Amino acid sequence: MEEKEKKIIDNNVSDNLMKNKKLNIVLLFNLILFIGLIILYVLYFYGKRETNPKELIKINKNLNYSTNSISIAFINADTIMSNYELVNKLQKNLESQKDKMENKFLEEQKKLKKDAAKFQEKVQYGSFLTQEDAKKEQQRLLQKQQELYNLKENFTQQLMDKETQMNLIIQDSIINFLKRYNKNYNYSYILGSSRGSGILYANKNFDITQEILTGINKEYKDSQQK
Repeated sequence: MEEKEKKIIDNNVSDNLMKNKKLNIVLLFNLILFIGLIILYVLYFYGKRETNPKELIKINKNLNYSTNSISIAFINADTIMSNYELVNKLQKNLESQKDKMENKFLEEQKKLKKDAAKFQEKVQYGSFLTQEDAKKEQQRLLQKQQELYNLKENFTQQLMDKETQMNLIIQDSIINFLKRYNKNYNYSYILGSSRGSGILYANKNFDITQEILTGINKEYKDSQQK
């Protein structure tokens, strides 16, 4: 009985309730951007094999923002994720929901510990009228313990689903903005540079991060005022 009581008391809400607490939004972009980078390399080297050497020399002399007519720009994904106001709002909402779930779990855990302590005291002092009464109370506590485990799993899954949904909203928002932005610039690729991405080096002349950040935040603010 003491082992069961110890298991009940030792329940810890910090037992990975938020295993996926860290948002991995940048990883979603890294996957898309890495695929785009592979396609870019294929296009570049395929075109290089079919281009006359004299033409290559001419192209390289005039190289600015394009390679074999493929125009490129890039954004710093880490900077966008840290300063895009939509991201900050959604992260705060997720954190608030996480806190509510955690408080609910702690409340139920506290009740269970209290009931378990009372049960242990009754057993110790022989307060149960019959052995059957003690067994029923024991079963009730075990059922409550299982319900607490289920609650933790349910909360964890809910947070994972909400985080996934949030990531998709942010990803769609940025991609749709880039599509509208690119109507005026006609870049072949707008890549993303971040720690751990497939882009190890990028010329700062191709960096449009601040322009994108300013534009996307303006759109978001305007949408909130409607």
